[in-house]
Amino acid sequence: MAFSNKKTLQKFLQPLIEKHVHASNIAKKLRDTKHSKFLFECADHYKELHDSFQVENVAKMVKNWNIYLDYVREHNEGKFSAQSKFEPTILEESVYRMFSHLENEIIKIGTIKAYSNLYFSPVDFESFQNQSRVKINTKDQDFSIYKKVSIQVSDASGAVDTFIPVVAMECKTYLDKTMLEGSIATAEKIKQGNPYCRFCIITEFYDVDKKVDVKHSRIDQIYVFRKNAKRKSGMSSICHDVVKLLYDDTVKHLEQKWSDVEKNIKSRGVVL
Repeated sequence: MAFSNKKTLQKFLQPLIEKHVHASNIAKKLRDTKHSKFLFECADHYKELHDSFQVENVAKMVKNWNIYLDYVREHNEGKFSAQSKFEPTILEESVYRMFSHLENEIIKIGTIKAYSNLYFSPVDFESFQNQSRVKINTKDQDFSIYKKVSIQVSDASGAVDTFIPVVAMECKTYLDKTMLEGSIATAEKIKQGNPYCRFCIITEFYDVDKKVDVKHSRIDQIYVFRKNAKRKSGMSSICHDVVKLLYDDTVKHLEQKWSDVEKNIKSRGVVL
């Protein structure tokens, strides 16, 4: 075993817990010793995934990802429910690891409350005359590539900080019609705040009726990692070609020009 006691495991996890949501989940669950044996076994396999995670080699990266995810699902046996976010955070953290190299002093990566809109909320007419009470609506996002922005209104008491995503992703074990409808509403709100944000859903399984067409929505893409429409026994593995497609599409969005009206008019005679 890689970890002989809780102290050595905590020492390994400590540098990771701020940014790595699954590592944080393991660390929190270690506080309850009821399933400590299972957590130590998971941590051994998690360390192998951590040591071998390479964006440069997608096939190897996804192979190790599958090994760890399959191990957890086989041995969890009801120890931690879906609500505890133990298994789902594997997907969330793996997506973070894929793009963490893009982070710098300005651009940040990870889970955020993403900006959707700004509004004013004076308590009465007198309050409205004296100060514009500024409030901001946000939406929880499993993964974002974003930057922090401070918004200052001239007669407000101070700046309001918020987070503007240019990429927003929702991570699901499976996606059904109700979840999809919620994501469609979220995509609409996120793109009201930043129309140049790319909004995607990542799911292992797509459990939505084929009659439902998402083309009308503000969702840019849905990536089905296992290429399966339904959850079932003997399910396939996460497919490295879909993971690579997600990565390539995201990088392409970050590298391309988002708006160039003058060039569009001169070259094609259109604005958009």
